Amino acid sequence: MIKNETQPQQSKFPSIDLVEQLAKAEGNLKFLAQAEMATFTQGESVLEALHAVQQASKFFQQIQKQNDFQL
Repeated sequence: MIKNETQPQQSKFPSIDLVEQLAKAEGNLKFLAQAEMATFTQGESVLEALHAVQQASKFFQQIQKQNDFQL
């Protein structure tokens, strides 16, 4: 069973947590992208979600550079 937390946890290091969650999502989406999809639409949706996660990671890196922030 998949654990789905409904309330966000307070974190001492939200930036690290964000990077960790993006990496998990990207890994799962890469796995799904290689899996055989029942329909073209399913495969396309997985690839679009993967691209969105990768873009979010790039945007976060840009924010880090702009704010001179490193993990």
